Amino acid sequence: MAEDKREHRRIPVRGLNTNVTLTNPNGSIIIAKAKILNISRSGIRVWLEKPISAHITEAIELEIILPKSGLPFVITANIIHCKSGGEFGAFYVDLRTEDPIDQLLDECDELK
Repeated sequence: MAEDKREHRRIPVRGLNTNVTLTNPNGSIIIAKAKILNISRSGIRVWLEKPISAHITEAIELEIILPKSGLPFVITANIIHCKSGGEFGAFYVDLRTEDPIDQLLDECDELK
């Protein structure tokens, strides 16, 4: 088995949804519903409820409601891989220290 060389551990997530805002190459904006599959300090893996056919090269936005506290926040990310069926992985860009990512990770860890 290959060694996992990720810097941050992944937390499997159940029952946490997000709205993903994507921009098509033609400039049109798509807002898609997705389920969060796992999350880490540096990235996220989600499954779109309705796969899109466009190749997305722009940054995406993920609007997440913290599962325990109910606080909303938005993370900007770049897609790094896509699988058929609407699953993709992305890494965060411009994550600021005041972003509640650590609170999200703690709350997701409690959901396992």
